[in-house]
Amino acid sequence: MRTIPQFIMKRVQGRVLAVVTFLLALTLSLGFMPSNLQRVYAQEENLYLDGQNGNDENDGTTQETAVKSFERAKELATENPYIEVIYVVDTVPVTGEISLDNTNAILMRNPGFSGYLLSISAGEEVTLRNITIDGGGENDGKTEKSLIYLQGDLNIEDGTILENNKANDPTRKSTDVYGGAISSDFGGKKKVINMTGGIIRDNRAYFGGGICLSSNTTLNMSGGEIRENKAISPINFNGNPFVSGGGICAYRSSTINLSGDAQIADNYCHEYGGGIALGSIIDVTEGNTLNMTGGTISGNKAGASGGGIFIQCGLSTGNSVANISEGKIINNAMTGEGDGNNHFGGGGIYVNGKAEILRGKQGVLNLTNALITDNTAETEGGGYASCPTSNTGINVKNGVAIFGNHSEKAQDIYIEAGYRYGYVSSGSPKYAISSFMLGGTPYNWKNDENEELPINKLEGELSSATGEILGLHTDVTEDAEAEGLAKVIISGNTSATRGGGIGSNGTVNTGEKKVISIKVNKTWKYDNPETRPTSIIVELYRVNKEAPANPIYIGQETMTEADDWSISFKNLPKIDENDELYQYTIKEKGAEGYSVKMSGNQTSGFKLVNVPGIILTVEKKWNGESANQVEIKLLADGTTKEKVTLTEADQWKHSFENLPKFDANDGHEIVYTVEETALSGYTSEISGDAANGYIVTNTKTITPPSPTPETPPTPSPRPNRPSIPTPSTPTPSNPTPSTPPTPTVAGESRPTPTPDSSEVTENEVNPELVPQVLGESRPVADNKRDTPTGDSSKLLLWAGFFGLSVLGLAYYGLKRTVNR
Repeated sequence: MRTIPQFIMKRVQGRVLAVVTFLLALTLSLGFMPSNLQRVYAQEENLYLDGQNGNDENDGTTQETAVKSFERAKELATENPYIEVIYVVDTVPVTGEISLDNTNAILMRNPGFSGYLLSISAGEEVTLRNITIDGGGENDGKTEKSLIYLQGDLNIEDGTILENNKANDPTRKSTDVYGGAISSDFGGKKKVINMTGGIIRDNRAYFGGGICLSSNTTLNMSGGEIRENKAISPINFNGNPFVSGGGICAYRSSTINLSGDAQIADNYCHEYGGGIALGSIIDVTEGNTLNMTGGTISGNKAGASGGGIFIQCGLSTGNSVANISEGKIINNAMTGEGDGNNHFGGGGIYVNGKAEILRGKQGVLNLTNALITDNTAETEGGGYASCPTSNTGINVKNGVAIFGNHSEKAQDIYIEAGYRYGYVSSGSPKYAISSFMLGGTPYNWKNDENEELPINKLEGELSSATGEILGLHTDVTEDAEAEGLAKVIISGNTSATRGGGIGSNGTVNTGEKKVISIKVNKTWKYDNPETRPTSIIVELYRVNKEAPANPIYIGQETMTEADDWSISFKNLPKIDENDELYQYTIKEKGAEGYSVKMSGNQTSGFKLVNVPGIILTVEKKWNGESANQVEIKLLADGTTKEKVTLTEADQWKHSFENLPKFDANDGHEIVYTVEETALSGYTSEISGDAANGYIVTNTKTITPPSPTPETPPTPSPRPNRPSIPTPSTPTPSNPTPSTPPTPTVAGESRPTPTPDSSEVTENEVNPELVPQVLGESRPVADNKRDTPTGDSSKLLLWAGFFGLSVLGLAYYGLKRTVNR
């Protein structure tokens, strides 16, 4: 059998021109072949970058010939589009703009390398844009450091991806594993990270699965995403895994400013702070701060405390504080699978604290204009739960609305005193809870027995000696005013223990505490002290500006002789969201047989004077036809005291109740009488007395008909006196002929109809009936695939040349056959 070279040589001997034509066609075909077909045969190329031992004079094709600078590596990757990975062999110092624009490459940890990929020195500023930095995954457990080590300033912009870095301590002896993607220096110089775009995802460390702000670092995050990072560790500290901050850990003296469209989502920490941890598992010595004016913290999970946010307490020198005025904290969870304290877990937010005897500083949450709803806890406090060391202030002015949460008990608020959680978390918690929510709607708080709580029970200090508990819920399930004013949404969070929305051992302040107290005093007069009630209920109302006749019920308090018949309504909101004063009034309930006279106001206090009272009844009767209504006046000592309208619908009856029997000033017995406002066409008669009631009888007045006067006869004229007739002058008759009516034809004045332009005439096509081709106007969608593809624009030309070569070969074969 002949080989291919032999075949070609034999043909060359006699047909040089045909062979040249064939080779030319083949060459042109390969030249115009689509690049995606060419790449099937192209070998993948990589580049090596060694910031410590490399040399920019090298070609970078092996670890031994690695280049030194990022700039040189990018230059080579730009020249060679087949370079897909730039492996970092050792840490690369960088400055200025770091981008892999116009390349097909990503930056990746070289297998086996354990250190930082990039470092930013103090005083330097780096901007990341359109670059992917990959940590290389598990790396056989050898990765110890983050992707970026920060001593200067870093800007993270659109197109940046920091991912897949799994940092740990291979020896399992150290806890110093900080920041899966970024770790700032522990030195004292100020460092800043500005994140306006990009993604930090799927990284892992002990402190800050995504970012660790180690010391004196500020993160300004107004855009981008930090998601799916983890803080997990095999190392224990006092029996607890030494981890915090699945997304971000502000370890010491650092600040997070969260705003705009920033997203911290779906991160996980085995212990504290699924999304953000302000502080770590140990008390902070220098506090951290979160200022949240926007953004979303969602879908994060923590095993012990703070599914969304964890706020650590501190020693006497510092603590952590979160100031939250806008944004969403939604669908986070405290799972209960961690080893740390999870009694008041905090699905959305957890605030840590310590007993006063330890002289620590509480973690602090300052929350404004917030809606806390539809959160869930397994046991108590679906909305909010706090332990014995806590301090709670829930206000209405720029405050919160808490309703519609879910738990086995105390669905909205749960506060507990006592010692059952150990001396570190024991005490008598102080609290002050507003009577109404953001926007002004009253809560009308109730306990687990569905009994309304007295207003003054909403402020105070629970007893640790008795293990006192305050559990509250409201029947309000939605409120348009609160929802319209709310800028912070805490919703959909869950806790495996308590505190679905917020859990706290520390200090929680919501809104502004601008409150007043209203005093109420009672005096009894002219009665028998032995027959007085033992207690009186005083109800508090807020004046309803839109409907003054229907004041808004706020709550109540009980007044007793033991309190010297005096009470104060405490912790009442002073001003509304528009800085206008709330106006209050009161009503008395439970003083049967007494009349009350009220005086005073909310500033000076209200005074109630009770004297024995009577009930006076009045009834209307009719003789003959009745009118539609009548007005009855009640007179006290001859002076009109009250008016009432009687109708058939009231059966023409009324009772004047709780009328004072004695004058409150001098004690004389008051004489009560009634009068009827004059009713036209009726006479009125009043019978009875105050003791037995009055009857007012009306009789229809009958008016007799008036007699018709007789008309006197007209006298006759004198007789025998003939009348002289006056002759009349004849008038000539000139009659005016009348014009006969012109006959008309029915419809002759009717206008000639004009054809309606909307009618379809013969041979005219109705455009609505023209069939349409489905999708003919649909625009061609842009190709948004990120994967580079080859150029296929010359495919037809390639096919043409290939066909030409085939035809040439066929012609040559045919010619050869004929010649034989």
